[in-house]
Amino acid sequence: MIWVVNTAIALGLTAILYRTLTRKNGASGESAVDRRRLNAAIYQERLEEVESDLARGAISEASFEQMKADLQETFVKDVEREEREKSNETALPPFYLKALLLVLPSIMLALYFFMAYNPPLRDWNRAKVQIQPLIDQMLAGENIDHEALKAFELSTFVRVLQSHLQVHPEKREGWTLLSSIFRENQMLEPAYQAARKAFELAPDRKASVIDYADLIIMKSGNRLTAESEAVINGYLVKEADPTLLAMKAGAAFHAERYQVALAAWQQLLAMSDSGMGEGPVSGDPHAREQAEKGRRFLEQSMALAKRKIAEQAQGEDQQSPLTALAHPAGMGRPQVREVAP
Repeated sequence: MIWVVNTAIALGLTAILYRTLTRKNGASGESAVDRRRLNAAIYQERLEEVESDLARGAISEASFEQMKADLQETFVKDVEREEREKSNETALPPFYLKALLLVLPSIMLALYFFMAYNPPLRDWNRAKVQIQPLIDQMLAGENIDHEALKAFELSTFVRVLQSHLQVHPEKREGWTLLSSIFRENQMLEPAYQAARKAFELAPDRKASVIDYADLIIMKSGNRLTAESEAVINGYLVKEADPTLLAMKAGAAFHAERYQVALAAWQQLLAMSDSGMGEGPVSGDPHAREQAEKGRRFLEQSMALAKRKIAEQAQGEDQQSPLTALAHPAGMGRPQVREVAP
């Protein structure tokens, strides 16, 4: 039924457009003829008045010729102006006008049928209308209907969220949500790109720094890179955060940068010792036990880092060409003892 109504509307608009254009063209032609007749009548009337003045001796022959020349010049200018206005008219010839008025409703009907009877497009518009309120609630921190969310495929939800962020790229919460979805589905590259957007919008927000740095490290095979180190250090110069320090230490150890890892663990141990005797940890046996376990883990990690540093130093000493010349065949080579944990 609705397509019948839309067809009638399209045909009605076409008829109105056609009548308007044809009426305008006819009126324009009649108006031009009337102006030409009026100008000719005015010219003839003024010329007769000047000739009458000359016959009565009211003006001289020279004045008559001058006034006659002025009247002719004015008439010629009026005619030229009318010709220019006529040449500037953009009315289409009848054939093109009829063709346009036939094509226009056809295009309108084709677009309507494409929009109304295209199942993928129809499903997308329907999903967008239903998902967008859920996205708005999530970005506002409100509780959502999880059962309603389960009714949609994850890919559809992501597409709607991406479409929303194209219109509102300033929504940091949206980029964070998008990054977490990609990350949970092991899609590290798009998760990294979304986390970078969130970080750029809030570089001083700890959660954004942690998410972004963690994804950089994950992309790099859990190793500390120049990019991740710059992001972490950029926040640590403002605040010594244990999460970022632990992240930096672990990634540095995997990158075989044991000195960096050792320094981060030492800083973590100092923070742990300063907090052992104050706050809720001192009065809670369970919390104190957990703190002790954390301290032992840090001490073991530091011992391992020191051993790795010693092994690196020993390897560099063995590979040094100056050491080989000073101690041929390894005789009398100084031994590097392993540091006990």
